[in-house]
Amino acid sequence: MKICLSTETFADLPEKLIKEFNVSIIHSSVIFGTEIKKDGLECNSQDVFDYYDKTGKLATTTAINEAEFDEYFENLLKEYDEVIHISFTSKSSLTCTNAISSSEKFGGKVQVVDSLSLSSGIALEVCKCRDLMKEHPDWDAKKLKECLEDYRQYIQASFIVNTLTYLYKGGRVKGLTAVVANVLRIKPQIILVDGDMKTGHRYMGSKDAKIMEQYAKDIFTQFPNPDLDRVFITYPSASDETVETAVRMCKERGFKHIYKCFAGATISAHCGPKTIGILFASKDPVNWGK
Repeated sequence: MKICLSTETFADLPEKLIKEFNVSIIHSSVIFGTEIKKDGLECNSQDVFDYYDKTGKLATTTAINEAEFDEYFENLLKEYDEVIHISFTSKSSLTCTNAISSSEKFGGKVQVVDSLSLSSGIALEVCKCRDLMKEHPDWDAKKLKECLEDYRQYIQASFIVNTLTYLYKGGRVKGLTAVVANVLRIKPQIILVDGDMKTGHRYMGSKDAKIMEQYAKDIFTQFPNPDLDRVFITYPSASDETVETAVRMCKERGFKHIYKCFAGATISAHCGPKTIGILFASKDPVNWGK
């Protein structure tokens, strides 16, 4: 049986892994005023930041609609027997709901997994799916889905946000909170809890590399039993010093494969510049203590 491994640009999957794992990607859209552009094809994170700097307005994002999925899945099934599609968390977008509605038109040949995650949290699930496909070539898409729905509870997905301006303008935090945080140079940690974005630790200071070091120490302490096979360091923009600090901390922790990857336009439209996260799978279920 020939199964297609599929996801969305929300996964921020590095091009290297897209090619290595033969992953099919459906592209989300970003709206710049009256222009609609495809993430990863026609725009990137820098375009989002440039648009805000020029206009004072955020580029907005939209869910991938059901008709887009209909066409996408139909084309994939011309080449593959089945499709396993890993989608953006249903708690933050209608994309996953639309993907599921579309999949129901294909007689069980398309299985959609609600990742309950975003960005490289989804990428980790894509990587796990690829591992399962290699280890169990006889499994069908339904069996893969069952395993991934169990696996998603092990994903540690978190980021340090440099400014709350983008989250505030996107309606995710209150104005006073954003102003106070920016004035006091508070850098909140955003964590994924059952698919929802929550606030974790709050870091203070102007030295991003120092904050990164403390953030890495905190998550490695809170989740002391990581799967050391792979880790993602994900950001739309960051200083070389901050990124290399993250790499050093991951090396010291013992990760074998460390992927540095850029967040796409869709994710960047919500988190803003200089956001950076370390994402990995734990061998124990992730419990943020919330």
